[in-house]
Amino acid sequence: MKPRFPASLATLLLAAPAAFAHPGHDPLDHGLRHWATSPDHVAWAALSGLGLLMLGRLAGQPRWRRACAVAGAGLLAGALALANGRA
Repeated sequence: MKPRFPASLATLLLAAPAAFAHPGHDPLDHGLRHWATSPDHVAWAALSGLGLLMLGRLAGQPRWRRACAVAGAGLLAGALALANGRA
């Protein structure tokens, strides 16, 4: 594992919540459609998915590695699908 890996993971995990919602409303106040079409919310999903994939590499137990990998890949794939649907 490279020395910068934990710092990169920490940066992602700290940056993802900041991208969760723009100020002014709770995450689902305007419904799921707004969340799925807002670049701010889609960025949160992509950053969180990447962070979970990285966290899975640090997990000691195989079941936690697998759980992080599945959840991270799902979030990242969903975010990419939403981003491509808007293009």
